[in-house]
Amino acid sequence: MSAALTRMPGTLHDRLDEVAVILATLEALEGNGSPEVQAALEQDLRTAISGTREKIDRTACALSSFEAAEDHVVKEIARLAARQARLARQRERLESYVIGVLVAAGVKKLDGFTGTLAVRANPVSIVIEDTALLPAECLRLPKLPDPAPDKGAIKAELGRGEFVPGCRLAQTVRLVLS
Repeated sequence: MSAALTRMPGTLHDRLDEVAVILATLEALEGNGSPEVQAALEQDLRTAISGTREKIDRTACALSSFEAAEDHVVKEIARLAARQARLARQRERLESYVIGVLVAAGVKKLDGFTGTLAVRANPVSIVIEDTALLPAECLRLPKLPDPAPDKGAIKAELGRGEFVPGCRLAQTVRLVLS
């Protein structure tokens, strides 16, 4: 047999092509070829099919391995997200505690050897306690049927010292680590 028919190609596509070529050759020679050629082609077909089945099994194994790895990554992402949330809660609790200590002591910052903890005021924010009490000039009227508070207009009125029903200014603080 020729080297092209007896080689073991590397890809599944190559193996399937080889099987197709051998089958087509066997069909073309049916009844016209010598028994030795016929036997050699049948042996080549068995070898090609065997190699193809092995390649299919290896491909299926690789796909299964990728799927298992993908499942593991999904579980690891969930585990890391839970860890991230837990660490964020711990950080927030500690920041809140330190802010409470600094405010209670009347101290704006504490210096360490390598770091500084300081309380800084956040920008003033608007707290809307009851949207039903807002005057019309403090509402944005979107295309939707429900009007929405216009925080810019509310902040401007409160900034001028005017009273806006249902609203107040709030000043919060944050901990700055430097």
